[in-house]
Amino acid sequence: VWWMRPDGSGLEQLARGGAFALWSPDGRAIASTDFSGGWALVDMTSKELPHPSRLMPPMDASSKFWPLTWSADGKKLAGPRVRSDGTSSEVVTFTLATEKYDKVFEDPSDSSFKIVSWLSDGRRLVMRSRKGISLLDTATGRSE
Repeated sequence: VWWMRPDGSGLEQLARGGAFALWSPDGRAIASTDFSGGWALVDMTSKELPHPSRLMPPMDASSKFWPLTWSADGKKLAGPRVRSDGTSSEVVTFTLATEKYDKVFEDPSDSSFKIVSWLSDGRRLVMRSRKGISLLDTATGRSE
C-alpha cells in the first residue's frame, strides 16, 4: 500500500503485501486485503515505515472477507463474503472489539460481488448487486 500527494510528490510505502486500502474514520488504521487471500489492519499510528500490519482472523477455509467500508464510529467493517470460486451471495460485518464476523444479508439466487457502503447511522448499508441498489438494515437483515 502506497500513498502520495495529489501533485505526485511524496511517494511513500505505507504497508507491505496489501491492496484495496481503506482508511479508518479516525485515520489511525487502514484495512487492506492481503495477497495471501486474507486481510490485515495497518497501524498508521506507528512511526515505523512501512507501518506494521496485523493479519485478521480468516472467516473459514473456503471463503474470504473483503472489507469495503468502515462504520462512522470505526467499530465495524462491512463487505462481501467471497467464496474461493469468486462468487458472493452474502454481506458480513466484522466487529473489531470481538474480532467476530456476522452475516447480515444473504441472497442465494444472486452470486454477484456485493459493493456496500455504511450510512452515517451505523446501522444501514447501501448495497449494489446484480439486482440493483438496495438499502440493507444490518440489525434485521432486511433489504429493500
